[in-house]
Amino acid sequence: MKWLLAIPLLALPTSALTAVAEGAFAPAVSGSTPIQFRADRMIARQDGTVELEQHVRVWQEQTVLEADRMEIVYAQDSRTVQQIRAIGNVVVSEPGRRATAAQGVFDVPQNRIILTGRPVLRDGENELTGERMTIWRDDGRVEVEQARARLHPDQLPEVLSTPGDTK
Repeated sequence: MKWLLAIPLLALPTSALTAVAEGAFAPAVSGSTPIQFRADRMIARQDGTVELEQHVRVWQEQTVLEADRMEIVYAQDSRTVQQIRAIGNVVVSEPGRRATAAQGVFDVPQNRIILTGRPVLRDGENELTGERMTIWRDDGRVEVEQARARLHPDQLPEVLSTPGDTK
C-alpha cells in the first residue's frame, strides 16, 4: 500500500524540512508550502527516527527527492530534524536540474547536502561528476572531490560566467 502523507501530520517541524528542500534548487520552494512523502512503507521509531522504504518520494512544489530508502533523524533533545539520509538511487530534481548519486545526506544544522556513490549534477547539458559532492545551500557553492566536468560554453551556469560575458 502506498503512503501519501503531509509532514504536518507526522508532527515534523516544517521549517527544518523546508531548509533541506531549499538546498541546491532554492528558487522552486517556499517555507509555507507543505512537504509531502510517498513510500511503500513507513516506520516511526521511539529513538527519534522515521524510516521510509521502497519507492520513496519527497516533494515540495517543483523540488523532488527520490530514493529507495530514507531515514529522518531528529535531535535527541528536541523535535528538530538533524539529518535526512537517502540510500539507493538518490535523485534530487527540479525543472532543468538534476543530481543523482547512490547515497545522500542532508545535514540540516550545517545546511549542506552531501552526495556520494558516483554523484552527478546536471544543469541543462552541463555535467559535473566526482567521488564526493557537497552542495552548500547558504551560498550555492558546490565542492567536488576528484571533479570532472563537461561544460557547454553557451550554457554555462551563472556561477561560472565571468563579469562582462554576454549570452
